[in-house]
Amino acid sequence: MRRVWYKGSYTVEAAIYIPIVLFLLFQTIGIAIDFWQESKQREVCEALQELDIVKEFYGYQILDEVRKEIEDEES
Repeated sequence: MRRVWYKGSYTVEAAIYIPIVLFLLFQTIGIAIDFWQESKQREVCEALQELDIVKEFYGYQILDEVRKEIEDEES
């Protein structure tokens, strides 16, 4: 009868490879989530900056209207 020496080799290989594969998988998922959160944060910041520009424009527009009213009253 032939002896099979590699009977437990799959278990040993799996004990070595599976933690490495899982570590790489979770690291990749973590990096992807970080990139996604960063892009969302950047999107929100850009939207807020755009709103600030709009508010500033309306502020100048209101000042211009008030200035015109004052000039009309003085004339």
